[in-house]
Amino acid sequence: MTQLRRRALAGPTSSITLAVAAITPLPAAAQTGYPEIEPNNTKTTATLVGGTTGMGPGDFVFGETRSTCLACFETADIFLIRTVAAPQAIYRYRLWLDSQNPPPYQYGYSPGVMTASFVDCQPRPSWGDIARHISNDPLAGQWYGFGRQERVYWYIGGSPFTPLPYAATLEREAVVPLASIGPLRPGPITFTQATPEFAVSFAMYDIDLIPQTGPILFNGSTTQDLAPGLHFLAVGLRVHLYNNPCPAVPLTAGLDFPDGISSDFPYAFKTSMGIIDSHTSTVVSIPLEQFGVQWLTLRVYAPNTCGSPDFNGDGNPGTSEDIEAFFACLGGDCCLTCDPRGADFNGDGDFATDADIEAFFRVLAGAPC
Repeated sequence: MTQLRRRALAGPTSSITLAVAAITPLPAAAQTGYPEIEPNNTKTTATLVGGTTGMGPGDFVFGETRSTCLACFETADIFLIRTVAAPQAIYRYRLWLDSQNPPPYQYGYSPGVMTASFVDCQPRPSWGDIARHISNDPLAGQWYGFGRQERVYWYIGGSPFTPLPYAATLEREAVVPLASIGPLRPGPITFTQATPEFAVSFAMYDIDLIPQTGPILFNGSTTQDLAPGLHFLAVGLRVHLYNNPCPAVPLTAGLDFPDGISSDFPYAFKTSMGIIDSHTSTVVSIPLEQFGVQWLTLRVYAPNTCGSPDFNGDGNPGTSEDIEAFFACLGGDCCLTCDPRGADFNGDGDFATDADIEAFFRVLAGAPC
């Protein structure tokens, strides 16, 4: 913790912007500190963080919390976090407690992303402050979003021995999907789990990162109908989304707001998932960290059909950006929203061939595939 941050923690109970000129060396941007405002031990009294602009990477929350016993959390601090807008992508957000010696988690700090409680997809407000990801693992305070100013309730509890004060800094990291699976043929696609001792759950997203299904909990196999296009699959254990629309298998907990996803599974785990369409079968190994979610891309399209002239998926077909994205994809660097065929533009099963280049420019000129 820097000397300047220590002064911030001792300052008045209002949001402060750290002066750039006061920091040596100069950071890329000023940091904003958000103090807890008591009372804030329930969701309804949570300290609001970010305003309309949002909390950005490097900003931090701070305060003091101690409990009268190791298992009591009546003095916990709850923050309602709104993140700053960012280009559409998959992001992992973490609120890290500032390092101390020894680490603060050894003193009984319990951070976490809070969930809401549901019965048959209907929220139970009276239970809203009970369901939470509580752990002394720092990864409990992480979640995933898409740059749409997602909101989450973030919780920190203390013990009789926690050092005072605390500060937790926001980290944002773009997520690269673990694997790209395809081509897959449209229609029923079966997902199987090779490690049945834990039931995996997943959520399916479309090319705009809008949830289409899930969270779906399965132990063995499940089948979903997928339309042509690029799909994103979020895989984890005890995955939580906003419970609207209601999942096919109603869960008992979900996030309070849309556009976020988290997991409350506190152990690292490795599983394997089989992905089976009408003609192919692929098995992918999926390592999961504590409270983590892994992402896969699924490329679904009919064989021997050409891709779109809007290759980069930005809504403007036939531009120089589409040409650049296509040739980058031929070189192995396909963008997150690129056409699901990728370097197999003509859909014949052979990637990055002269035939793919010829088909791309035919389609770009408005001719048939």
